[in-house]
Amino acid sequence: MWAADVYMGAWSSVTLLISTLPKVAVLGFWAHYFGPLWSAAFGSGVAFFSGLSLMVGAIAPLAQSQLKRLL
Repeated sequence: MWAADVYMGAWSSVTLLISTLPKVAVLGFWAHYFGPLWSAAFGSGVAFFSGLSLMVGAIAPLAQSQLKRLL
């Protein structure tokens, strides 16, 4: 919860970089090393729940009024 308050004083470009780069790096790591294992174990269920998670994650923050808190 502290991150949103720290981002309020930073430039938008810095906020975007700091808030998204670690997430992209972790996603790339997990997809590279464990993607085939999850695909073999759970099949298309992973794709379904991934899509569901993306939809919830895209719709839920729409009520946020401050852009940097949204990031």
